Amino acid sequence: MVFNMKETTPIINIGNLTKKFKSVIGIDDISFVVHDGETLAIIGESGAGKTTLIRTMLGNLKATSGSAYIDGKDTSTDAIAIKEEVSYLPSEFSLFDLKYGSDFLKFIAKMDNSDKKIANELIKRFQLDINATPKRMSKGMKQKMALVSCFMKKSNIFILDEPSIGLDPLMREELHIVLKELKEKEKTIIFSSNDFEEIMLLADRVLILSKGKLVATIDINDLKLKNYHIFKFKILGTYDLHEFSNEIYEENDGYLTLCIEAKDISRFFNILSECNVIEFKVVPFNLESYIHRLLRGN
Repeated sequence: MVFNMKETTPIINIGNLTKKFKSVIGIDDISFVVHDGETLAIIGESGAGKTTLIRTMLGNLKATSGSAYIDGKDTSTDAIAIKEEVSYLPSEFSLFDLKYGSDFLKFIAKMDNSDKKIANELIKRFQLDINATPKRMSKGMKQKMALVSCFMKKSNIFILDEPSIGLDPLMREELHIVLKELKEKEKTIIFSSNDFEEIMLLADRVLILSKGKLVATIDINDLKLKNYHIFKFKILGTYDLHEFSNEIYEENDGYLTLCIEAKDISRFFNILSECNVIEFKVVPFNLESYIHRLLRGN
């Protein structure tokens, strides 16, 4: 399914949302909408505010200021109703001290609007050993338990905080398949991740957070159409690349890196021909390079 925002309406509205912890700002004046059936990814460095944003917009944390509405409900006053409607996967998943994993899933099923048939299918797909004791499960097994608990709920909105963390490559691929199936069913999905390949594969749009602020919002389809080129090179002696000064930066390995549009390539090579270049590389333009370019000025 190709997602088209013009054909949908916002199901999540976040307005000037701010959360402060005493003197520390977790998120600062963040606003965005998520459309019905859209898959939105949230990315940012460690401590950027991804988890704080998710927990605040769900009402798990009380906002310092601003507003968050999910399916028309105010998370500051209707958090319980929202929890019944939204399927949420936290970044830190706790398991009760029960004898078997199956006991835990039965307990969750009683609380949520879960589908037993879907649960059994997910158990097989994620190769989850439900006879294992939850407290003795490995990190990867606990994450699979979390995913089954999340996806077996009948919901139209899924909010996932780093869903692929702790998974081996095979299970990560299965997670991507499940999320693609939810997209095809036009479910609304928000997930945080620092896996650029995962985001390009699944997301329609990306929110970029840094130091608690919303730096940019990227439409994945627009990004795929951008005609940028990235060059890494080393130069001996002096050089004059001042007209590209806003686009060029030096890396720790001594390379200069430049991201330019296709229309400027000829002019760039004309200037570079007058420099003593000793090494030169062409780097594929992708989401990771684009975000690094944005964050350099933040």
